[in-house]
Amino acid sequence: MIAPINPSDTAEVSPEVRRARRHIAGAILAEESESAAEKRPVPAWKAWLFAVWTVVVVAVYFACMAGLI
Repeated sequence: MIAPINPSDTAEVSPEVRRARRHIAGAILAEESESAAEKRPVPAWKAWLFAVWTVVVVAVYFACMAGLI
């Protein structure tokens, strides 16, 4: 059983559990240390390569769906 069907509304969460949840959420949702100004931009050739690859994949998909391939 993953969860009770009728959870009780009177269940209290201990302070230790709340503190553990905050610690885990802080570790998972922590912001990156690099600022936006320090990040390097993507080179133009990589962006164009990705765009061309995407167009080719979509064209092949539609050709397969149309029965051309």
